[in-house]
Amino acid sequence: MTGKSKKGWLSGKLKLGAIVATASVATVMLLGVYAFGEPDAGILPVSDVQQEEAEGQETTPATLGEENDGLTTVVEGEGDGVGADSVSGDGSDADADGEGVGAGDGDADVVDENTDGTTDGEDGKDDTPEAPQPGLKVEGSSITFIGDDGAAIANAWQKVDGKWYYFGANTQAVRNGIQKVDGKLYLFGANGQMESGARTWSDGSQSEFVPQSDGKAPAFTGFKTVSGKTYYYSPDTGKTVKWVCWIDGKMYYFNGNGQMHTGWLTWNDDGSRSFFGGDGQAQSGFVKQGNSTYYLDPLSYRSVKWGKAINGAFYYFNGKGQMYTGGWLTWNHDGSKSYFGPDGKALTGWQTIGGKKYYFDLSTFKAYKWVHIIDGDLYYFNGNCQMHTGWLTWNDDKSKSFFDQSGRAVSGFQKLGSSTYYLDPSTKRSAKWVRVINGNQYYFNGNGQMVTGPVTWKADGTVSVFASDGKMVKSGWVTSGGHKYYIDSKTQRAVKWQQKIGDNYYYFNGKCRMHTGWLKWNGVNEWSYFDSNGRRLGGTQKINGYTYKFDSNGRTKTKPVTIPVAQQRMIDKAQQFSSDTSWLILVDRDTRHVGIFRGSKGNWRLDKYWLCCVGKPTSPTITGTYKVSGKGLSFGNGYTCWYYTQIKGNYLFHSVSYLPGSKTKLLDGRLGIANSAGCVRLEISNAKWMYDNVPYRSKIYIY
Repeated sequence: MTGKSKKGWLSGKLKLGAIVATASVATVMLLGVYAFGEPDAGILPVSDVQQEEAEGQETTPATLGEENDGLTTVVEGEGDGVGADSVSGDGSDADADGEGVGAGDGDADVVDENTDGTTDGEDGKDDTPEAPQPGLKVEGSSITFIGDDGAAIANAWQKVDGKWYYFGANTQAVRNGIQKVDGKLYLFGANGQMESGARTWSDGSQSEFVPQSDGKAPAFTGFKTVSGKTYYYSPDTGKTVKWVCWIDGKMYYFNGNGQMHTGWLTWNDDGSRSFFGGDGQAQSGFVKQGNSTYYLDPLSYRSVKWGKAINGAFYYFNGKGQMYTGGWLTWNHDGSKSYFGPDGKALTGWQTIGGKKYYFDLSTFKAYKWVHIIDGDLYYFNGNCQMHTGWLTWNDDKSKSFFDQSGRAVSGFQKLGSSTYYLDPSTKRSAKWVRVINGNQYYFNGNGQMVTGPVTWKADGTVSVFASDGKMVKSGWVTSGGHKYYIDSKTQRAVKWQQKIGDNYYYFNGKCRMHTGWLKWNGVNEWSYFDSNGRRLGGTQKINGYTYKFDSNGRTKTKPVTIPVAQQRMIDKAQQFSSDTSWLILVDRDTRHVGIFRGSKGNWRLDKYWLCCVGKPTSPTITGTYKVSGKGLSFGNGYTCWYYTQIKGNYLFHSVSYLPGSKTKLLDGRLGIANSAGCVRLEISNAKWMYDNVPYRSKIYIY
């Protein structure tokens, strides 16, 4: 440069005593100084670093550290004469005697003085600022890099003297810690230089900045296994993570040292558990540990507790998260029960357990109790949830229901013992009182039992008769309980008093029962006689060996020879029987009488009526219908009984007992008592009459 020198860009109008130019650029830079801990602790974070003052120098923002690393050091001296300021550097040839001239590469590297002792501008000539020189530029806290075009670069990497810098959008060098550049993390010192190697941070996390082939050292991210321990370096921070971490949608757990956890883990907050596989990923679904099975929630990856619906099935897990497989489980809040199988699933629908049937609700999974409708059928389950079969009496109204072997409540007529019930199709309970069923009227008492026979209605005292099948008789003759009734077709009630039915007159008492035998009319000394069929006799009639004349009204003024009630009852009873012969024998054990009848069914006439002796309570005379099946002259050992007629086996009609072989010397001649060994004893003459006259196969009825 000749003539007037240009004004230097470093100091505005500052006059420099001497300027030494390096071979490349004049560099002013602030280097960060790091404090090192123990070898295994690594380098402390930038935020913990304190700058050190270089020994023997005044520290300024532009002062280098202890080593120049090839960078130029600029030290401002005192005085304004040539050589008053010194410039030194490891790439310069500064003049030791301060004459102010260094080895440069041209005029652009030297600031000239005018020959008249002034600089440009002082004389009003050529004040244009000199363009910034390319290279690293450090001014106070500013670190930039000037490109060849004279402008500071931005959003770009720049290598300076073997060190990498990155200049951001504001043209400033990125520095002081981990910074993200082009999607990668790098570590920059306070001086802006990229750093590499391992670091341990104040929170115990670690980073590794690994040099690549291009010289840059991005932070290592992802999984890394060291000495059997796996760590994860976060792509967001470049540091090893701790505690719960979500990686690619999977949950992992790292301990306080950053080491990845595998196996079971119990959470302190609620005691739930998680399981991490060999790859460190938290597992979900059913996981088994020893004899226990857990279910790990697919969202939280923690073991669930209590009731849980999983894939349409219901499971129960205790307070420790262990799946319950122990069968019955009783719920505390309502005492209901569920049953869990060996696979942990709660049973639903019909199930047989221990030989008992149960039904488990399809939505609550609880066993039914009491009354339930299932598929349209009524069922009953007891307090232990067991399905009921058979009869059941309801507490509220004492009605009954019947449940078949499948547990269904049935309807219609059902028999229990000797009683018949009608179970209502809508309630499945036994009906009471009058019910019309399929067009027929039935009557059921307060216990729901179907009534047969006569029923007297309290409202009007009338009588209805219900046949053996329970149907109310609507008209005509009906026999019930040994009594005959006649039902008026208009009223459907049994008639009373004297009635003309067909061509005959009949008499029915206050209970509507047909009368047989003699009847005395009130207020007059007149009698009528009604035969065994209930027909009133008229004209001249022989009755029980006596002759009577009856007027046109069927009455006689002749007082009849009375027949004991029991005898008349026997006569009436005899009319219902038929016999293979024209003979019939009846025995009344209560009155101890034997009746011999001749005739036919409905027309039996009493021929003989004898007092007898029947079996004692310890050896009673048999009852029922039999036929004469044998005869004999006598029997006995130490006594003799004569003229026996066989009833059945050793049950006989025979004479009272006599001394052996005698027909005159009585051993026991008592009659009218219950004292035999089961046979029917008679006077010897009556026993002989029966022996002589009643033929084989004649019917015998004992009651």
